[in-house]
Formats: sequence, structure tokens, C-alpha cells
Amino acid sequence: MKTNKRSSSAKTSSSKQASLTSSHSKQDARSSKRDSSQRPPQATPCTSPIVKSQTLPLHILMVLDQFNIGGTETYTLSLTRELLRQGVKVTVAGKQGKLLQAFIGLGCPVYELDFVLDNHEPNTEREQELMHMLSSIVERNPVHIIHAHQFPSGKIAKAVACAAHLPFVFTVHGTYYDHSFLDDLKDAVIISVSPAVERMLRTNGIRSYLIPNGIDTGEYQARSEVYREHLRKKLGLPSDALIALYASRLSWEKAEICKQVIHAASALRNFGFQRLYMIIVGDGKDEKMLTDLAKQEHLLFPQQVVTFVGETTNIHAYYQVADCVIGTGRVALEAMASMLPFIAYGTKGYIGAIQPSNAAAAWDSWFGDHGATPEAFTIVKFMSDIERILNVSEQERRSLAQWGREHVHERYHITNVTRKLLDTYQEAVTNLQTAKNA
Repeated sequence: MKTNKRSSSAKTSSSKQASLTSSHSKQDARSSKRDSSQRPPQATPCTSPIVKSQTLPLHILMVLDQFNIGGTETYTLSLTRELLRQGVKVTVAGKQGKLLQAFIGLGCPVYELDFVLDNHEPNTEREQELMHMLSSIVERNPVHIIHAHQFPSGKIAKAVACAAHLPFVFTVHGTYYDHSFLDDLKDAVIISVSPAVERMLRTNGIRSYLIPNGIDTGEYQARSEVYREHLRKKLGLPSDALIALYASRLSWEKAEICKQVIHAASALRNFGFQRLYMIIVGDGKDEKMLTDLAKQEHLLFPQQVVTFVGETTNIHAYYQVADCVIGTGRVALEAMASMLPFIAYGTKGYIGAIQPSNAAAAWDSWFGDHGATPEAFTIVKFMSDIERILNVSEQERRSLAQWGREHVHERYHITNVTRKLLDTYQEAVTNLQTAKNA
């Protein structure tokens, strides 16, 4: 990827978003009661700005390392869209990437700042220059809060917020952050996205607000059979295939999970499950290693059982093709909102097929990505879950799919998440103003 030398770019457009409502299943209600000690307070979706005490609309400077395709970045895109819809002003800064145009399309100012190099390492040589440029953005705009999500951009953003006497908000999206960086955040407003992350921070003496990542369920729809058949033909997949989709970055621990996906597919085919096919969405440094493994397992030739489609900005199309999805984190929300059965398998543990009985454990560990899970992983258990989910009756599949969509809408809808975050923003602004007046 070329390094972009422009310091800023901004375009305007308009964006509309529909909010949907749904009833909650009785099973999910019981699960929610059991999980009441861990879940954040529920909020009813709203359609009007809730920040009213500002003379001017609240203005957030949202900072990312790079506009990549990943869970943190796609959540920030959804959050920015919803903040704008609720009447909040947002300015965004980050390095050019595949999601840049999506952010520009929201109609808010977007600044291209190279916080990281093309190899994703911190741009340490230009740190002072980046700090100066970010400060100039703050000086040009009446920003009330700076909100960052990643390192190293978060380190620079915090320094700028401190110099400008602005509240600094940082969302901790996982357990992979350097502890020295987290220690530097103790005087910031911290958001944790799962109970496991909240516990990790608390163990390190850091107080946080527990607010999950969210999605707009209106962007995800149940599959259309006609469109499904059209896409399957384009991919060269049989019309009667039973398709499991794995979506993730193909690097580090996630690549190890993908290896287990390939091993499971090979074993199930050898045991006679001839209708099984796999689609793998994502890219990363281990993609070639995984492709070679699929070749060794005879899953690419003479019949292409595993299809690697690479990184995509339109994962919705592949959800239309799939019969179930395997993954963790945000992929879980997207799959269930698309009314697909979901098997949770993250870097910290295995949960299996998500249903009302294990929904609380899934939330606690962010679908196996943030903390230990009650289910121990074995390849036999994994294979059994894939085979069972793909062969359930149509009635059971519909029931599970409907519950999944309603569960995501109730617990993780972006409107509810944004409202909770706005309350936190407002508290941070009020506390800073009180301190100034003291």
C-alpha cells in the first residue's frame, strides 16, 4: 500500500439509517436475567439527538491507526454513522486504507494521517509531525472529545487531548494491548467492550465503562434464495452444497484457527459428508500457508471444496451464500443479524454453536476472543458442531436464526450502544468543566 502524503481530505454526503424493532424470545429473556450482573443497562433505540446541554452540537474527533477492514474499524464506521444520525458532529483521522471511501461517504471531515507504516509498525520518525497535524485539526474545529481505539494512534491522540485540555476516550477492543500503554491511560475515560476486558483492566487498576461494540441490524438481512443461487453459480458451488463460512484475518492466532477449520473440512469429507464446502473470507500474512494446507488436504483439486475469497468490503454477499458461519467478535453479530447459525471459535477459547443457553458465556468472552470459555476445544467437538448445525431441520434452523437476530438487535444494536456512549461522552465533558471551574 502506498503511503499517502496528503495531510487531509474531506467530502460531504448524506446518510440515512433505518432502525428496526423486534420482540424478544422468552428463552433470551431468561438468559438476559441470568446475565444481568454482567450486561450493561439496556437502552431503547432513539431517533433524536440526546446531547442537549452543549451550546454547539457535541463534536468528536475519532482516531484510528488506519482505515482497514477489521472489527475495530467496521465498528467505528457504524458508530460514526450513528453519531452523525443522532446529530453529533464527527471528524475522523487515520491512515489511508480500504475503508477510507466508506468513511468519506458519511459526509464528515476525514483526515489522512500516517500513524503507521505500510507494514503496520508505528511511524515513530514522524511522531512529532503527526502530533502537530492532529493538534491543528483540533485547533481548526471546536472539538469536545478525542476518541481513539488503537495504538500507536491512541498514544498521539492522548498527548494532543492533554495539550488541548480535552477529555480523552479510549476503547479497549481486546486483551492484546501493551500493558505500559494501558498504564498511561489510567487518567483517560476507558471503554471496555466485554466483561473479560473489563476484568482485565480492573485487575490492572483501571476503571472502565462496559459498552459492547454494536451493529446496525438493518444492514444485515436474511438470505434471498434467488440471489443465493446466483452467487453460488458465480463461485462454482453446487446448488445442494452445505456451506460453512470462516471470516477472519489470516494471521497469527486467527490463522491457527483457520488451520483447524481446514482440518475439520478435510476430515468431515473423508467421513462421507460430501455436501460440505467451505468459504474462507479474509487475508493476512499466513494466507499462502493456509492455501498450501488446503492443497495438501486435497481440498482445492480435483474438486474445490475450500474457496479462498480474500479480503472484501462486501461480506454481506458471502453471508447470502453460507448456511452457517464460524468466527468470533463482530463476525458473530453480523452472522446472527443475517439470520445464520454461528459457531464461536476465538483466540481465547471455543464456545460452539451460539444459542440461548450459552449466549451469556459468548458475551462474557466476546465469542471466545477475550477470555476463557466453558467449552474445551477438540477437533471432534468442532466437527460434530459443524455437521449438526448444517443438518438441522428447517424448522430448527429458522427458530435458531430468528432468536439470533432478535438477540443481536436487543443486546448489540448500534443505536443502543451509541446512546450509552453519548452518556459517557457527556459525563466526561461535564466532569472536565466542573474541574476547570473548581
